Amino acid sequence: MHNAFRGIQWSTRKVLLIFIITTFLLVFALRVKNDGSIVKETHYQAAQAVVNQASDFMWKIRNSILSSGTDGMFEPMNTKRFRLADGSLKSDELFVWYAFYDLRDPEGPRIRILINALCKDLKKEDVMIDLGDGDPPLPLAWAEVLGTAGCPGSSGCIVQEMELSSIVYRGKVPEKINILRKSKSVQVKLHRLPTSYKDDINTCIVAPLYWFNDWPRLFLSLEWWRRNKSNKLLMHIHSMSPSAKKVIDYYIEQGFLEIRPFPMMPFTKEFDPNNLVYYGAEHLTTFFCSIWSDTKYTTMNDIDEMFWVRNKSDSLLNIARRLMDPVKHPDIAALGLEANALAFPDGIAPKPWSFNKFRRLEFVKKAHPFHWGGLSKYIYLTQYAKLPWIHGMRMFYAGKRSESIPKEQAVMLHMRNSFLNTSQGNKVFPEYQMFEDEALPELDSILGEIFGEELPDYKTPETMPIVVNCTVRSISEIPGQACNKPTGRVCYEAVQGIDEWLLAVPTEDSQFIVV
Repeated sequence: MHNAFRGIQWSTRKVLLIFIITTFLLVFALRVKNDGSIVKETHYQAAQAVVNQASDFMWKIRNSILSSGTDGMFEPMNTKRFRLADGSLKSDELFVWYAFYDLRDPEGPRIRILINALCKDLKKEDVMIDLGDGDPPLPLAWAEVLGTAGCPGSSGCIVQEMELSSIVYRGKVPEKINILRKSKSVQVKLHRLPTSYKDDINTCIVAPLYWFNDWPRLFLSLEWWRRNKSNKLLMHIHSMSPSAKKVIDYYIEQGFLEIRPFPMMPFTKEFDPNNLVYYGAEHLTTFFCSIWSDTKYTTMNDIDEMFWVRNKSDSLLNIARRLMDPVKHPDIAALGLEANALAFPDGIAPKPWSFNKFRRLEFVKKAHPFHWGGLSKYIYLTQYAKLPWIHGMRMFYAGKRSESIPKEQAVMLHMRNSFLNTSQGNKVFPEYQMFEDEALPELDSILGEIFGEELPDYKTPETMPIVVNCTVRSISEIPGQACNKPTGRVCYEAVQGIDEWLLAVPTEDSQFIVV
């Protein structure tokens, strides 16, 4: 608790301490009168309830803000941290990312493991799980590729993102397990999922943020989801700019945002798996949404996508409750939304860049939704998510299935940088308003809280073309693979010097362990 508590800014810590001390003094004052006699028990019980709420509040804070701040998760760009001794990788390793005990399967609980691997060489019989209790190791029930391809994949990726699940196991659950493969063994922490889910919605960002400095778009997205009653936004970050970090730190302190670092995989001169996996392994983080989320419903979307409910008196939570009602719709566990575009005629950033002009947020009044044929995203019942994918649930527990939300109720709006030309189509939702007019001064004030006297820069227009270019070049410049991705040697060399990049570092709960 103490180490985590140090991660909060002093102003926040001071408020929390005052809150707790004041609450306990209140209880004491209610418990004992000036003459020392005891007040009515009902008064004491009421005050004690306040204390219990305070304790619950502190516990939630400890498990969200305190454990999810960015302190210790990022450092100035340093890829040498991940380089192993030459010759130490044989190009057939498994890169273990996360192991957890899953209670959701109706057949019984299983131990599941998320990995990156050269799956053409991997059979489920090759891996076993030792619980350290002297009993025979658990075999795997399946080894499933998380992407769109089979194994080996037609996508051309040499390294595949995979999920390994044990046979049903109902015994004692250890803190750590040993993953056995051939003559190798590695010990990893075994995590646990929530045993119950809050009746609310978390918003999960499917892909990690890479070389991310588009903090204005991040700010708009976070504020939009917060004002549209998302419980919390969950997000992985691989690399970001200092300005983006300031925005992220602010919303973490507000209790609305939780993040996890998404570090590189270990590599050698001869073998670099970071060059060989689809988009830096975003299928792993997509899958992880259903593990991370502690709410009954979870949205699956990118950072520039919003699920807009057309009726102001309705909400996304109410739509999810209605359309996935266990009595009326017992077989429905996911809802897809129609994809539409959201354009701003002149973009969201002034040209030339001016922070003070951006803060006035006049451009949000010109938000222009239009029809767009892109792939959509979805919202799902967290407890039935067996194998989430980027654009839909690939596998459910309990024989569930997906359905579509009628576009009259809600749609997805995609706020891409390239959506500028509003002549692409009529404004299909004339009633759409991104923020109420009276909210704009408040948003201006929040930007002032985030940046203070600083005038943050905006380097996204310079960064994006370079990342797109290096992503394409990596296909031809890295022999033997055909994966579009912003990670690996080509892009690391290309983006250096564009911004003061902060790179994710391994933590106990987010690292790749070689076996």
